[in-house]
Amino acid sequence: MATVAKIQGVNPIVAMSFTSQGEVDFTSFRRLLAHLSGVGVNGLTLFGIASEFPKLDDSERMQLAEIFLADLAGKGVFRALSVTDHSTDLAVRRARRYQSMGADALMLLPPFFLQPSLAAVQAHIAAVLEAVTIPVMVQYAPGETGFPLSPAQLADVAKRYPHAVFKIECNPPVDYTREFLKLVPEAHVLNGYAGLYMLQMLGGGAKV
Repeated sequence: MATVAKIQGVNPIVAMSFTSQGEVDFTSFRRLLAHLSGVGVNGLTLFGIASEFPKLDDSERMQLAEIFLADLAGKGVFRALSVTDHSTDLAVRRARRYQSMGADALMLLPPFFLQPSLAAVQAHIAAVLEAVTIPVMVQYAPGETGFPLSPAQLADVAKRYPHAVFKIECNPPVDYTREFLKLVPEAHVLNGYAGLYMLQMLGGGAKV
């Protein structure tokens, strides 16, 4: 099981492989995992936005999660699975299940469908964080979700949950991150957004 301190470095989102008929290509997926785990990355995350999770049914998602965890076991990379459900009950159940399957960490995409209230989003994040003990990367991607949070609102989460990690990928993320870290200097920040701001984010206190 990974600790928060180990959630750093280069952590690609695993792209999803499909056949020309639109079915999941499990053979190519396993080949991709073998390649990525052998090139020096620190971790891998499955079911991020680049994994095209909306195109997967539940049975495909579970089969992929099982392969992901099994094929990467002992490879020296942390294995994170993303929880993307808009229902809080489903998100909590999925988070617990991924933890029980052996995931080293989770990533959490907060709900945005039909523009939930800030209180509802905060309650969703809190429920998932309280349901597990492994690190949870809280994904802040307002360009993709259309749901902005202020640095102070995100800092409230950091103050309550020491196993939370924050993947900040607003565009640009540097000033936001600096303001966030002024409020919670001990917070663990990752840079997303395809690494476009990696050097600036490292200078601003991010871990990747």
